[in-house]
Amino acid sequence: METAYTTEQESFRASLRRFLEDHGGPRLARTQWHETAPLSADAWQALAALGVTGLLVPESAGGVGGNMADMGVVMEELGRAVHPGALWSSAVGGSAAAAAFALDELLAELTAGKVTATLAVAEPERRFTGWRQPALKGGDSLRGGKVQIPDGLSADYLFVTADDGVYLVDASAPGLTLAAADCLDGTRRFADAQFDGVPAQRVGELTQLAPVVDRMLVALCADGLGAAQRALELTVAYAGERRQFGQPIGAFQAVQHLCAQMLQRLELGRAALHYALWALDGAAPAEGHRAAVICKAYMAEAFPQLGADAIQVFGGMGFTWEHDIQLYYKRLLSLQLCWGGAGEWLEELATLVIDGEAPPVVPD
Repeated sequence: METAYTTEQESFRASLRRFLEDHGGPRLARTQWHETAPLSADAWQALAALGVTGLLVPESAGGVGGNMADMGVVMEELGRAVHPGALWSSAVGGSAAAAAFALDELLAELTAGKVTATLAVAEPERRFTGWRQPALKGGDSLRGGKVQIPDGLSADYLFVTADDGVYLVDASAPGLTLAAADCLDGTRRFADAQFDGVPAQRVGELTQLAPVVDRMLVALCADGLGAAQRALELTVAYAGERRQFGQPIGAFQAVQHLCAQMLQRLELGRAALHYALWALDGAAPAEGHRAAVICKAYMAEAFPQLGADAIQVFGGMGFTWEHDIQLYYKRLLSLQLCWGGAGEWLEELATLVIDGEAPPVVPD
């Protein structure tokens, strides 16, 4: 089992990092903090030209034909740059769902960057259950509510889970009301939706969406790893520059302990992520799901604490809008708040271990 990134993937990482730095990095995050649609059409087309929007799309549909390890590299760099675009929701969620339901025309448009799509799977006042047991009513028209829809206000299409299957909904469909959700992290926008007799196209069964949700979870964790890595780098650099009592604060044991704890959390998260990426690409679906659950359960607790430790080292400086570290802290907090926290995923892991439950295997 080889979980390390290849030379080609590391080369692509370097190119993508330069691209993101040239297109703003954290500066872009600040300018787009309160925007509903975080990226301009030109910026989105530039990402499409790099092949990122079609990374998980099969070559037969005009995509790159990459795997989750390739996407892991991309998501790490997006987290490192606190990038505000819709790549997580559309290039991972939308594309994986369109591929799962064999929607070739939509896949081609997603790959070309002409449209975006996202998943509407979380429901109000309910624990996150992914594709399982949605309360929203299907049939000829959809009725009910969804919450925490990634980039829901800017998406062109929504894959919506209902009690009788998965539906594809045009974001401009009558009866659909979308509203911006309160977000701690302005680089990751969410929407809430109300469906009041919305016409929709049923595209498949709920079980077909199970591996898509797993990919979304692991991609979110990869984004978190990139943000955590950059937060640690900024913290160590600051500890070497900031001086108190005639010496750098990094010379003090208390600060050293915080930095060591951050590194420990980071490397444990890296190990969980690399295994999850490998499992989604090469293991059985049940093992891929288990690895995704472990990864999200760990990072949802450890990485926000890593961000809090970084703020502790920075002191009052860390809370100012002008410093980048607060952007990374909020990005890591959104990892905790999005699609279930550590408690929910540890409960899911306990179910898998004790009861041996796993998502049904979808036939090829």
